[in-house]
Amino acid sequence: MYHADDLILLSASVSGQQSVLDYCYAYGLDHTITFNSKKSVCCHFGSGCVNIASMDLGNHRIECVNSFKYLGIIFNNIGSKINVDCHVLKTKFYSACNSVLSHCLRNDDIVKLHLVKSFCLPMLTLLS
Repeated sequence: MYHADDLILLSASVSGQQSVLDYCYAYGLDHTITFNSKKSVCCHFGSGCVNIASMDLGNHRIECVNSFKYLGIIFNNIGSKINVDCHVLKTKFYSACNSVLSHCLRNDDIVKLHLVKSFCLPMLTLLS
């Protein structure tokens, strides 16, 4: 059995989103892929948004939220706009840079650059 992981489904309408969820659920049943409805959320954005109590994934409800975290980035529904908060990623990047650079004060700049590229940049580019 396989598990769906780190997946975002987008649709321009509520009914379209429910259709996408229904299709994914049916595909999962046919291909032994499971979706964890407790780890899944629904979030709506835009000026024409309606309040949605929840969406269905098979026989399970998916909670609708105003904020969710995806790959370390926090997405917030602020009225009709979407706010993307990368503060946590930037903080981890700066902390890693400070740690690496404080331990190699006497090293050559090329060595420092290589260390920052190897150990710090992946945190900022979501490769870690």
